[in-house]
Amino acid sequence: RSVVRAADRVTVVSEAMAAHYRARYPEIDPSRFVFLPNGFDSDDWRRAESAESAESAATVKGAPPGADVLRDPADGGRFVLLHAGQLAHRPTVRTLLEAVRRVITDDGAARRDLRVRFLGGNEELSERERRRYGLGEVLEFVPSRPHIEALRCMRHAAALALLGHGGQADSLLYTGKIYEYLSSGRPVLGIVDEGPGASLIREANAGPVLRPGNVEGVARSLAGWLAAWR
Repeated sequence: RSVVRAADRVTVVSEAMAAHYRARYPEIDPSRFVFLPNGFDSDDWRRAESAESAESAATVKGAPPGADVLRDPADGGRFVLLHAGQLAHRPTVRTLLEAVRRVITDDGAARRDLRVRFLGGNEELSERERRRYGLGEVLEFVPSRPHIEALRCMRHAAALALLGHGGQADSLLYTGKIYEYLSSGRPVLGIVDEGPGASLIREANAGPVLRPGNVEGVARSLAGWLAAWR
């Protein structure tokens, strides 16, 4: 409260959060709370494309190709659903994994065709919990990559998973990666509670938005994408 009262301006990342602060501090001039959204640098996509072109040229000249499967656009002929970034404070991941388990139970070939890849650190799921879903090779955890390389991974994926924090956090916040997701050209599966992030995915017509706990809806979306991909 003392920080907010002393500040000349308070910047927030969503209109919903600005409204929240204005209601919480009615004695402060509402204009002091300024909506300043996150964003992305479009030049980063050009840098990613340039890096890919240079690497392709080097490979053609006989340089040994990288061993990293993330750099293979075809990805071994599999449908890759990618979550880019740190997996932390995102309980919504459990809805996704339960839905994936349902998909491979209903469709035996999905175990061969589908990969759910987490690119970045994992502070949400223990090894024991990961094993509990029985997804085996379908579930992949890959260490963090430099930013430009992570963008290339987004472009190579068949689709991107956006996992919300759930509850009030989703009602006030965008997930920062949402802007790069939406500018990647890939479809987005949002598992978020209602709020700015869910609205933005819908406005961009980027893909389905499902509430946390809607395992059936997420499984149906994944199965539909997988069928279309095949």
